[in-house]
Amino acid sequence: MLASRVSFACQLRRFGTAEALVCDNGESLSYSELADRVAAFMARLGTERRLLLVATENAVQPVVAYLAALAGGHAVIMAAEASNRLIEAFRPDAVFSRRDGEWRLDTTEPLGGLHPDLALLLSTSGTTGATKLIRLSASAVDANARSIATYLGLGPDERPLTTLPIHYSYGLSVLNSHLATGGTLLLTGRSLLEHELWDFFDREGGTSLAGVPYSYELLDRIGFWDREHPTLRTLTQAGGRLPAEAAARIGHWARKHGVRFFIMYGQTEATARMAYLPPERLADAPDCIGIAIPGGQLHLEANGAPVTTSEAEGELVYRGPNVMMGYALARSDLERGAEIDALHTGDLAVRRPDGLFRITGRSSRIAKPFGLRISFDEIERQLSEQGLSAAVTGTDQLIAIAVTGTAPAGLASGLASRMKLPEDLFDVSGRPELPRLANGKTDYRTLLAEAEARRAQAATSPETGENAIVAIFRRAFPTQSFDGDPSFAALGGDSLVYVQMSMALEDVLGELPENWESLPISQLEAKAKGGRRHQRSARLDSEMLLRALALIAVIVNHASAYPVGGGSDILMLLAGYSMARFQSSRLLDGQRIAVVRDYFVRVMMPYLAILLAYSVFRKPVSLKNFLLIGNYFPSPGGFLTPFSFLEALLQLYLLASLVFLVPAVRAAGRDDPFRLGLWFVAAGYCVKFAAIILFPAITASLGNRTADAALGLFTLGWLIWFARTPLQKWIATVCMLVLALLTAGVVPSLAIWAEFPDIVSQTRTLWLLAGVVMLLFWPRLPVSALLRTAVARISGAGYHIYLLHGVVVYIVLVWLPQTPLVVTLIGALLLRIMFNAGIGRLNRQLWSRT
Repeated sequence: MLASRVSFACQLRRFGTAEALVCDNGESLSYSELADRVAAFMARLGTERRLLLVATENAVQPVVAYLAALAGGHAVIMAAEASNRLIEAFRPDAVFSRRDGEWRLDTTEPLGGLHPDLALLLSTSGTTGATKLIRLSASAVDANARSIATYLGLGPDERPLTTLPIHYSYGLSVLNSHLATGGTLLLTGRSLLEHELWDFFDREGGTSLAGVPYSYELLDRIGFWDREHPTLRTLTQAGGRLPAEAAARIGHWARKHGVRFFIMYGQTEATARMAYLPPERLADAPDCIGIAIPGGQLHLEANGAPVTTSEAEGELVYRGPNVMMGYALARSDLERGAEIDALHTGDLAVRRPDGLFRITGRSSRIAKPFGLRISFDEIERQLSEQGLSAAVTGTDQLIAIAVTGTAPAGLASGLASRMKLPEDLFDVSGRPELPRLANGKTDYRTLLAEAEARRAQAATSPETGENAIVAIFRRAFPTQSFDGDPSFAALGGDSLVYVQMSMALEDVLGELPENWESLPISQLEAKAKGGRRHQRSARLDSEMLLRALALIAVIVNHASAYPVGGGSDILMLLAGYSMARFQSSRLLDGQRIAVVRDYFVRVMMPYLAILLAYSVFRKPVSLKNFLLIGNYFPSPGGFLTPFSFLEALLQLYLLASLVFLVPAVRAAGRDDPFRLGLWFVAAGYCVKFAAIILFPAITASLGNRTADAALGLFTLGWLIWFARTPLQKWIATVCMLVLALLTAGVVPSLAIWAEFPDIVSQTRTLWLLAGVVMLLFWPRLPVSALLRTAVARISGAGYHIYLLHGVVVYIVLVWLPQTPLVVTLIGALLLRIMFNAGIGRLNRQLWSRT
């Protein structure tokens, strides 16, 4: 018997040269071109029927693979990733995934055993990682696409934005229904918070948005309702219950702006959609899911009997051609045909007198945080496999986990990481035994009430409440607006502000989340609401410790006869590390001028003020220094020599702003910032050593004071920050080791530090090796609270200490030459503290004016 094929996937060519896909990177395909690619991929799959696993992204390649499977009569699993559990359970004959930046198709001999009606398999358990899949027939996929297109009135002039992942049934239904009617999909994987997504939407004339309740929360945060999107004409919502108040508010906005707003209801077991609320009914029924989709039927049952009375509660049951064939737990299940004709949704509902259905609760034990269905039973099963006796319950806003005995450390973070959900969604508690009802069943109601009480108490605590988080941000960014829920990095934060911010947040949260500088304020507030976590000991970023030690080494080197080399090298390495950590998102988003501006205002303006004061009260300063290019001219030494570091760093910031002006560079950075870092390092050291070889006399006289000489270290800092996997960390280590050998003079023609060939070269080498080991392998160090405070104060004042230490060193060497070195060190640090308030105030005023 021939396998069934999905008709719309076989009929792409009928829309000819009309646009089918437009990507945010500029790539576009007509329907004819898409059909050609689908045919080519079908040829790669072969003529024997296969089970294809596609690890999806919102990109052209997985869309082509998906359509090729549907058009070729193959069965396809659409998944977020090609996990080992899926592969072991279903033994796919082909896997299409992206590895090392490239899409690859791996095939084996077909195993057979696929029912001829089977076309599509989707996960039903959200992100819990279970291998329970839903079996959908080709006719179900076609029927649901046609039904959705009918009630939404879709046609060739539609241009929807793919705001949802295509392995998710809702996101996939957008793809299916629009390709079935000749629409143009605006394909992107960007977040709703990114301004470039909206530039893309408006530039391409986007007509519709699809979102889950959380999507509409994000739209509220970014002020979407106050912006003009002239071509927008349809909004759709599914994936969980949208509060009636929000539905009514959005519906009012939609009517006012001539936009249709559809509230929809569905489950993956029905391919995607089962019900929709016509926009004209929203005003008087914002809490309803509406009526059955074309071709489907809804009714209520209680105790196995139909419920015919209005406003009487029962379980919602759906019948239609889009109902699944059944579930699958293993490859052997794929042989079976259709096993159900009616879908019992597990949701309780009532039918109003006007025929509209309204959900009243859930009979099944699931929640839908962020539109993803989470099975409490599945989480319990996974915890049981780990040897834990646990009970799990919750809501869309809170998942409560009670464990008998002591709850293991890191349980919440582990679940959050595996499910790709915020850690603060979970409330984990340990207790001697689980509460029971009179019939011996677990008392989930009590567990949930206790978890909600803990959450409420934490939210009202002045020490850990959200107000503390907002106050910390306002102190750090007094002139900034927090519209759109920005992060520390998005606000332009850098290492000058990072130390104080991290210490303040750690005092509130107890333990800093990983990469907290990239988390929006709302997520930090949510973690604060979750309560302060116990912190066993103070922890310090190794970056802070390295910066503090490097600053002290620089002062020692400039204020004494001790040849301590390498401090400036580490500072330059950390400058590149900090740019990657704090500024990469702004550079990739096109905010190049803002990045340079902030550095200039915070660091270079005070430097120019020092130059001016020196010129007035001591002796004139050359114009080249005021032009900030003095580091490219030989220096006889003296007061201005240490400041060449700041000039070189400004030049590197300017160079970065030019490099990221190129769209291809920004695209490469979004795709794989570590690989881009490798290209940066290669280019940086080519430039550095080319200058040494071509201009040996000049480079010898200028040393490592120029931007070209410092470029290699700067780019290595970028590389180290983006080294996340073990392989990447070892690659970065090898790069640093090669650099260390070169700078130590192992290659004589490349050794440019000849003043102290033994001591300085050795200390430079030790600095570099220590730096890479700490940054890559021990990014957070346990220390005493006293040491943490001392190091953090020095590190947080890094640029200002560097800026002012020259003043102290100059005073000591000119007027107090017998001053002990320790006094010089203390003087440099105290001068910074004295100037801190004035410099900070000046920075804030100048920054706000710019």
